[in-house]
Amino acid sequence: MKRTTFTKKSGKGASGVVIPGTHPSLHNGLLLVSTGIPSLDVVLGGGLPVGSIMMVEEDLFGRFSKIILKYYLAEGVMCNHSLFVASFEDKNEEILTQLPKPVTKDILTGSKTDDMKIAFRYRDLSTATNSLDAPPKYGHYYDISRTMDKIDYEHCGITTLNLNKLIRSTLNKLNTIASDIQHTAPKSIVAKTKLNIIRAAIPGLGSPLWCENTEDNVSSIARFLHALRALARNSLMTCVVTVPTHLYTPHQVNVIRHMVDCSIELESFSKEKTNPVFSQFHGLIRLKKLPCLNSLVPFIPQSLDLGFELKKTKFQIKCLHLPPDMSDGAAESDGKTQKSPCDSNTLHRKLDF
Repeated sequence: MKRTTFTKKSGKGASGVVIPGTHPSLHNGLLLVSTGIPSLDVVLGGGLPVGSIMMVEEDLFGRFSKIILKYYLAEGVMCNHSLFVASFEDKNEEILTQLPKPVTKDILTGSKTDDMKIAFRYRDLSTATNSLDAPPKYGHYYDISRTMDKIDYEHCGITTLNLNKLIRSTLNKLNTIASDIQHTAPKSIVAKTKLNIIRAAIPGLGSPLWCENTEDNVSSIARFLHALRALARNSLMTCVVTVPTHLYTPHQVNVIRHMVDCSIELESFSKEKTNPVFSQFHGLIRLKKLPCLNSLVPFIPQSLDLGFELKKTKFQIKCLHLPPDMSDGAAESDGKTQKSPCDSNTLHRKLDF
């Protein structure tokens, strides 16, 4: 019998460079980072691919899009990633003090002492739920009711840029940051090379504070996103952009959406016009564009009918479902109990079979 020369490589030998806060995708092998929201990571196929741009189409008042952006930046702080924020706040500490506070895994999982009192073969099965949350392998959980302590973000390197400046200067600033902190992928990677991720966040791109709603400005925004995506492709960089799409026409939104890799639309409910079916949700999430890098077909989540709920401590995405019909009118009609069709005392009608 001939002996084979095949030797299995260990994990350390196969991947000499390990970037903190990243995880390879099981679907297409891309390097992923967490968005800070585990349920959103499940929808995107495990996380946001490195080198991609995600656009969050803001709700009417921009409340929930800001929450998603805070989760994204908080995850970068916990993973020691470098942050770049283009905002109207000049002080770095003002942005970091608004990030949600991380919580430990023990508080979330709790003590599972109540086992199922049925056959042992069903003990390890998961319970049925409409939640998309899964235990994060490389992400964190956060308590949105509390803010991050100074000891958590004092080590984080963050760069801010005022949105009042021109779009071209913003692009030059991003190129300068990427070259200064050496996040551009080197030509030859060795085992001792220290690499890191830069997380860029641009809230309110295309808002009235940024520019006027004209065709020339929409074209400038599209060119900026196209150049930013080219920069992200050649760098260890991810970017989240929020755009108030309700201020633009559908054609203009399609032009902007074409220049990003992923786009999700947020629709928040008002208290007066909320459908009773969606009473437990605060809004809907529509997947307008899913990331499709190095693949012909994007990852398709288990359900495209999604809604989000803002609880006291967390922001959660769930699958839409109809509530159970608990009314008594389904079982009784006009106060009379329905009888069997075989009963001789049953009142026959023209439509009875």
